[in-house]
Amino acid sequence: MKTIKTGVNFLGIQFGFNRTLPEELKDLNQKQYIAIIRYMTGQITEKRLIATVLNIPYLLTCLLFNSYSQYKLIEALEQVVNLKMSCDRFLINKIEKTNLICHSEQLKGISFMRFMYIDTQYTMYMQRLNSEYLYKFIAGLFIGRKEKFEDVEMSKRVIYVQNHVDSIFTEAVLINYLMIKKWLSIVYPYMFPDSETEESGVTSKKQQQNWINIFDAVVGENIPDTPYYKNMPCMDAFRIINNRIKDFKYAN
Repeated sequence: MKTIKTGVNFLGIQFGFNRTLPEELKDLNQKQYIAIIRYMTGQITEKRLIATVLNIPYLLTCLLFNSYSQYKLIEALEQVVNLKMSCDRFLINKIEKTNLICHSEQLKGISFMRFMYIDTQYTMYMQRLNSEYLYKFIAGLFIGRKEKFEDVEMSKRVIYVQNHVDSIFTEAVLINYLMIKKWLSIVYPYMFPDSETEESGVTSKKQQQNWINIFDAVVGENIPDTPYYKNMPCMDAFRIINNRIKDFKYAN
């Protein structure tokens, strides 16, 4: 975080302001991240973005920052959210006016089975641009704090989610997930091929994971342990699978 120091003179009295400017994705809170997405899609002005990110009244932005200062602030913020960057966390943690949340850092709290569902819906949406898959994807990500994914009645949850999110929210989540997939391709390169073509809405066959086959390969002969593997933290499952693929490639 970078400290921004500025001030304004009102009736001969100097008022100073100290604010922090996010420098990395992890510095952004949900409100700031959504504001940046809204700016990128042309829904808010530069001044409104600056006011939101720095948490100052909108009218003060004109008094505190001249045109050049505003330009430099926007330039800095545009570097924070970049589709070519990776991200290890969800920047949107809650669907407003609901009790549905998404664990933030490094896919914490997401089981292997749940991730398989989430990623399948994401891939289907990227391929077909069918909103049905989009809302299933969102519904898989956001669940109640004490709720178990396997207990969610997904058909009803999808309708509920659809009524509580807008296009900016869904776009922000999709962009965030794309950056998370890039992070996974760095951490587990054998399991997650680089996902650059997903930026244009295209997912090659090389990039698609057949999660049924992958899950069967992980379980192997240990059929009675199937529930254990389903509920395994997804990051633990990724490590096992990545190492197996790596060992297989080096052995051959």
